[in-house]
Amino acid sequence: MGEILGSSIAGYSVMTVDGEEIGTLVNVTMDSTTGDLRQFVIDPADRTPDFERNNEGHVEIPARTFRSRGDYVLVDPTPTDDPIARGRD
Repeated sequence: MGEILGSSIAGYSVMTVDGEEIGTLVNVTMDSTTGDLRQFVIDPADRTPDFERNNEGHVEIPARTFRSRGDYVLVDPTPTDDPIARGRD
């Protein structure tokens, strides 16, 4: 992913690689032991596709789904059975 501070991408719109807007990035969680990014926490858009929401109503997507950052943060939340591609969710 390179070196991008979580605070520098907070507020960005998040979109899937298929062009579906998910919402606005509000936070990034990390593993405090390893420093690995874990989840993107997203305030969902009104028309958010069928993503599960946490108790606060946010969508959480694994950080390993990150693809690029430009005008949007692009993610590819396509499920996979490949344990290497899945990471350590």
